[in-house]
Amino acid sequence: MWRSVSAVLFIVSCLVFPVFAQESTPLDLNTRVRYQWAMEQVYWQHRIWPAENPGPKPSLEAVISSEQISTRADEGLRLTNALSHYWHVNLSGAQLQMEIDRMASASRQPEVLDDLFAALGNDPHLIAEMLARPILAERLARNFYEQDSRFNAKKVSFNTWWEQTRDRFEAVVKEPAFQYSVKAVVQSNAQPAAESWRSLYAQPEGDIAMSAVWTGTEMIVWGGTETGSSVFASGSRYNPATDSWHSTAGAGAPDSRLQHTAVWTGTEMIVWGGCNGHLPEHSCQTNNGSRYNPVTETWTPTTLVGAPSPRINHTAVWTGTEMVVWGGCSFSQDVCRARNVGTTGGRYNPAIDSWTPTNTGGAPKARTLHTAVWTGSQMIVWGGFDDNDPLNTGAVYNLASDSWTPTASLPASLARFNHTAVWTGQEMIIWGGAASLPTGAMRTGARYDPALNTWKPVPNGGAPSARYSHAAVWTGSEMLIWAGFNGSSFPNTGARFNPLTNAWTPTSTVNAPQGRQAPAYVWTGSLFIVWGGQRRTGGRYDPASDTWTPTNPSNAPSAREWHTAVWTGTEMVIWGGDDRLNGTVKSGSRYTPATDSWLPTSIVGAPSPRHLHTATWTGTEMIVYGGAYGSVIATQSARYNPTSNTWKTISNQGAPPARSEHSAVWTGTEMIVFGGSTNNRTWSNDGGRYNPTTDSWTLTSTTNAPVGRYFHSAVWTGNTMVVWGGATSTFDTNTGGRYNPATNTWTSTSLTGAPSARNWTAAVWTGSKMLIWGGQTYSGVYDYHNDGALYDPVSNSWTPTSLVNAPQPRAFFGYVWTGTDLIVWSGCTTNSGACSAEVPTGGRYNVASNSWTPTLVTGAPSARSVFPSVWTGSEMISWGGFDDEASTYTFTGGAYMPGP
Repeated sequence: MWRSVSAVLFIVSCLVFPVFAQESTPLDLNTRVRYQWAMEQVYWQHRIWPAENPGPKPSLEAVISSEQISTRADEGLRLTNALSHYWHVNLSGAQLQMEIDRMASASRQPEVLDDLFAALGNDPHLIAEMLARPILAERLARNFYEQDSRFNAKKVSFNTWWEQTRDRFEAVVKEPAFQYSVKAVVQSNAQPAAESWRSLYAQPEGDIAMSAVWTGTEMIVWGGTETGSSVFASGSRYNPATDSWHSTAGAGAPDSRLQHTAVWTGTEMIVWGGCNGHLPEHSCQTNNGSRYNPVTETWTPTTLVGAPSPRINHTAVWTGTEMVVWGGCSFSQDVCRARNVGTTGGRYNPAIDSWTPTNTGGAPKARTLHTAVWTGSQMIVWGGFDDNDPLNTGAVYNLASDSWTPTASLPASLARFNHTAVWTGQEMIIWGGAASLPTGAMRTGARYDPALNTWKPVPNGGAPSARYSHAAVWTGSEMLIWAGFNGSSFPNTGARFNPLTNAWTPTSTVNAPQGRQAPAYVWTGSLFIVWGGQRRTGGRYDPASDTWTPTNPSNAPSAREWHTAVWTGTEMVIWGGDDRLNGTVKSGSRYTPATDSWLPTSIVGAPSPRHLHTATWTGTEMIVYGGAYGSVIATQSARYNPTSNTWKTISNQGAPPARSEHSAVWTGTEMIVFGGSTNNRTWSNDGGRYNPTTDSWTLTSTTNAPVGRYFHSAVWTGNTMVVWGGATSTFDTNTGGRYNPATNTWTSTSLTGAPSARNWTAAVWTGSKMLIWGGQTYSGVYDYHNDGALYDPVSNSWTPTSLVNAPQPRAFFGYVWTGTDLIVWSGCTTNSGACSAEVPTGGRYNVASNSWTPTLVTGAPSARSVFPSVWTGSEMISWGGFDDEASTYTFTGGAYMPGP
C-alpha cells in the first residue's frame, strides 16, 4: 500500500488575506524582477534533485540568468499590451481576481501554491500582478491569436510569432484599481485522501457533431468528430466561473458517436442514439445510450429493452421526469432515410431505467433535421426533411395523453431543415435553416403560439444574414442567433430578436470567435457559450454588455503517442511523439499541478521532430536523446532547462551511433544509453555515457555485453545499470546484463527463475531489486503477460511476483514507482498486428507484501496505450497515447491518487 509520501490536503479557508487597497503603488520593473526571483526560488526549491547526484543542489543563479528572469518578469506586461493592441482587450481587476480564485480552488500542489503566495508576501496585489497576470495574459493571447484570421496559426505558431513580436510592446501597464482578495491555502499532515482519479485540463476532442448540455455550473460537451480524424467517446466540462476545462471520465463511457442527442436531468447527462464510430459509416445508427453523473464521475448504460429503433439526427427533450426522443433517420442503401425510422419515438424514465413508446397515431410525417422544443407540458416538433423535400409542417405532442395535434400550416415557401427553434414561455420561434443544400440558406422566421395554434412572421429588417446549422438560445427576453453556414462562408455575426418589440439588435463582432457551423452551445442564464464547430476555439457572449470573451483554450499539447514525460518536482514535461494531425513533432508542454495549467516548451533550439526517443531528468535538465522521424534516426539531441525554458544542443563528438528504441538511465552524473536500433544495426548492443557537465561522451564496452536488442528495460541501482529483456534478431529474450561504469564492464544476469522472454515491460528499481512486470512476446504471434519478477543484483537471483489479483496481461501501459508500490494502468491486451483491446484497469503491486490491489476504475480516463506516466510524490499522472475507442491519438489524461 502507498505509505511513503503523506498526501497534502488543503482547505480553502473562509478567511482571506487583507485586501489590497486601490491606492497601492504600481509595481516598477525592478520590483517585478525581485519578486520573479522569489517565485523562481519556490519552483527551484521544489524541483527534484535526484538522490543519485553526488554534489549538492546548485543555486538558482547557476541555472537561470538575470536576463532570463528579467524577460520573464515583464512577459505578462508585454502580453497585456499585445492583447490591447491586437484584440482591444484590457485585463481588468475582476479578471485577475477570477484567475486567482481559479488557481486557489484548482491547485493540485497546494503546498507549492502556498509557498508562491508566501514568496509574494501573501499580498493579493502582488499575487494578481506577478502570478495571475502572466498566466491569464498568455492564455488569452494564445487563444485570440489562434482564432484571428489575420494570422496563420497553422503555419506560424504562437511561440514563433511572439518571439518575433514581443519587443514591439512596452513592459509597462496601467494596473487596474481593484480590491483583490486571496483565500488562504491551508496545509495539513492528514492521511492521504481516498483512492481517486481526477481529470487533467483538456478541451473536448470532437469539434463538430457533438452534444452539449448546461448543468447550472458547467457546459458538458461530449462525443463528436474532428475533420480528418475519428469519432470520439470523450468529452469535457467547461466551468465559466473559473474559465477552465476538465475532461469527463472515460471509463464506462458509451461507444464513440456523433449526431446523437444529450439532455440534462438535473443530476445526469443522458446521451442517446447517433452514429456509432465503431460501425461502418453507412450502417452506424445506434439505439443505446448512457447517463453521466458529473458528481460521481460515473456512467450508467440506458436499457435497450423497449428502446426506439436505432437512429441519427433525431431530437430529444427533457420533460422534468422523462427524456422524449423522436424522429431522425437510419441508413439503407448508403442513405440515411427518415422513412426507415418513421413516426416512432420513445420516452425514457431514468428513475426506473425504462422506455415507453410514443404514440404514432396522428404523429407528424417522418422527418429528420427537424427541431423540437419543450413547453413545460408539451413537445412541439416542426420542420425538417422527409427524404425528398423540406417540410413546413409540425405537431404538438401531449405527454399526459400521449397524443399528437398538428400545428397550423405555414406557406410552402417557409419549409426548411437545419433551422433552429427556441421556446419563450409562450411561443416557439423558428428561424433560419435551408430549403436545399449547400445553397438555399434562409433568413426568415416565424412565431408559433400553441395556445391559439397560430403563426405570425418574424421581421426580416435587421435580421442576421441567411444561414443554417447556426446556434440559437432563448435568454429570457430575446432569441440570440449566432454563426452558421450560408453555403459559401461561415459568418461570425449574429443578432438578438426581442418578441415584445418585434425587433432585431446585432451582436458585436469585436473579439467574437471565428465563424463556424454546428457548434456546441448553451445558455447559462447570463452568458451564451459556444465551442467547436470545426474550430478548436470558443467564446462567451454577454448580451448585457454586448461583449465577447474567449473560452480558455487550456494550452494542453496536441494529441499524440510515443512521446516522453519527466517529473521535475513541480512540472510534468512532455515532449515529441506522433501528433494526431501534424505527424512527428518537436513540440512539448509543461503541466504545473500547483496552478493546474499548461504552458508550451520553447521550440527555439529544440531538437528535430522525433518519436521512440528517451527523456532523462538530471535535477536541472531533461535530456532528450535519440529517436527517429519515421525510419530516419535522429542524429542530434538536446537538453531542456524548464527553469529558463531553453534548449542546449548535445555534443556528438565521441558519441555512439545515433539510435532509437534504446534505453537510458541517469546515474547522478551521467546518462547511460544502451541498445536500440541504429542506421546500421536493427539490434544494437553498444552504447555510451554522456556527461552534461563536460558535454562529453564515453563509449560503453561491448565485451560480454548482452546481445543486441530494442524495446528492452533498464534501471540504475546506484552503482550499476541493469538491462533486461527486449526484442532481438531471434525474437524476444529473457537475458540481460549488469553494466558497471566504474570498471566499464558487463556481467550477465541469471536465467534461473527469470521471467519469460518479452519486451515493453514495466521496470523500476525498488531500492534493492529491479522489478519487472507485464509486457509482450513476439514469436510469430503475440503473447501478453501479467507475471513478473524481482531481480537481486547482489545474489544474481530472481523471485516471481504474485499472480493473485494481478491485472490482466497487457503491454504498452503506463507505470510508476511510488517508493513502495508499482502502479500499472491501461495498455492494450491483444495484438494481431496492432495494439488493441485497451482497458481502463490497472493494479498496485506492493513489494513488501507481494500483493496486488486493483486500481479504481470510477472516474478513470479512457483506456489507451503507448503513453508515459510520472509520479509526483502523491499522484500518478498519465497523459496522451493511442485511444483504441476512437482509433486515434488523444490529448486527455488523468491523475490517480492511490489513497491510504
